[in-house]
Amino acid sequence: MHSSTLQRSTGSAISSRLMASGGAIYHRRDWGASGVGGAAETTTEETERAMTVSNDKKKKFLDDDLYDALRWLFEGAVAWQAASTLPERYRHQRVLGMYTSLVQARALYEFFYSCSKKADDARAIDFAPSWNESTSTLYTTYMASGKPSNKRVFHLVYDRSARSGGTGHDGPDHLKNQVLEFAKDLCRVTHVFAGCVKPEFRDNVQAALQKALSEAESAAQFYGIANPL
Repeated sequence: MHSSTLQRSTGSAISSRLMASGGAIYHRRDWGASGVGGAAETTTEETERAMTVSNDKKKKFLDDDLYDALRWLFEGAVAWQAASTLPERYRHQRVLGMYTSLVQARALYEFFYSCSKKADDARAIDFAPSWNESTSTLYTTYMASGKPSNKRVFHLVYDRSARSGGTGHDGPDHLKNQVLEFAKDLCRVTHVFAGCVKPEFRDNVQAALQKALSEAESAAQFYGIANPL
């Protein structure tokens, strides 16, 4: 069977399967087998059986992994901004900062917006059963399926250089000029998430965000620029 046919049939089978998650039924965004930026978004009502994960392991994820993704999203954005002030000094830092931020942005958007998952994937809904935050215009314009981040960064396609998402040669609406906007958008989403998680996780989410923002402030001081976040 062709791989794409297999993926579609597998995804369909999973989507149609009713699975219990503590007996709770919740709203699901189905992103398909490829996760964020994969299949077209659909919305379904179903139950899921999540891999059993202890609260201690969930807290460790928030303390270590959510923090790490936020930190490098923010620090990448600060480095990107710093390089724009003295490009001759920082050489390719602007590009490196951009790629660092885009990789972490993609991972975080998947965490926040996707419920389709493999056994070890962490999702926002694991910590906040009522989580149903709407995707931002920034996300739908640049990061969703078939949009510039996938065509220009995460996948090799024909005419890749023409998939910037913007007008002209180097306009402000190009993907490469959205680095700070992604960081700000995900900072906002994380703040909302912290207010929705179960009480036992709230301190961990807030601490992860504040630590990441503190690292961004330290990076800005290192580069001698105002913190753009």
